Amino acid sequence: MNNLSDHESFIQSGSMSIRKLGPEDETLLLRWLTDENVLQYYEGRDSHYTLEK
Repeated sequence: MNNLSDHESFIQSGSMSIRKLGPEDETLLLRWLTDENVLQYYEGRDSHYTLEK
C-alpha cells in the first residue's frame, strides 16, 4: 500500500480527486450514511449508522 499523506490523492483529474478517508471525514460520512436519499442506493434505508459503526 502507498504511504500517502493525509490529503494526498490516489487519483486526480482536473479539479476532482479521490483520497483515503481520514478521521476528519467521520462527521461528513455519517451525514451521508444517514441521508434517506443516499441510503436508497447504498445498503438500503434500513441500515442505521453511528460514529461507532
